[in-house]
Amino acid sequence: MNLNLGSGESSRYQGWTNVDWSERTNPDIVADINKLPFEDESVDRILVSHVLEHIHYPEDREYLYEWYRVLKVGGICTIVVPDLVGSYLMMQHGGTWGVKKNPIDITYLNAVAYGGKYLCRDLPVKETEHQQIFIFDMLVERMRPFFPDAKQVVGCFITDTQTRWSIFGETMSQGKKY
Repeated sequence: MNLNLGSGESSRYQGWTNVDWSERTNPDIVADINKLPFEDESVDRILVSHVLEHIHYPEDREYLYEWYRVLKVGGICTIVVPDLVGSYLMMQHGGTWGVKKNPIDITYLNAVAYGGKYLCRDLPVKETEHQQIFIFDMLVERMRPFFPDAKQVVGCFITDTQTRWSIFGETMSQGKKY
């Protein structure tokens, strides 16, 4: 089984079980991603994209432990978070975001630091507020107590023909359960 934690409405992958706390996003399973309804060592792969920044530090260790708990030995956990420095560099070089190619500007940087409410004020606070920022290898260091081999990666395989690539302004790290 592959879990896509915090899947929301737009980040769905075929062959993955989408888990989100909000029924409104129509996930496969409605659950708190800190109290997963799965047995120990029952999951092959976990993908957590743009979720960890919404969890207070150091409480994020409880979430990492829960993800570690359900992951099988040999299983892979991939986490993606926004990178403040990468986003700043994108702003300096005329970067854009979204389908409409919105400019990356100071409003966008505030959204990376403080949450999406700066980009879309009608979103509920729980879904948008950021509780921590990440730069460089902070994500790798956060993962290492559970995944000693954690390292930054540029992509993660979703299926044999689909990859979730990290974009500039994000950092993606991956670790294996031993």
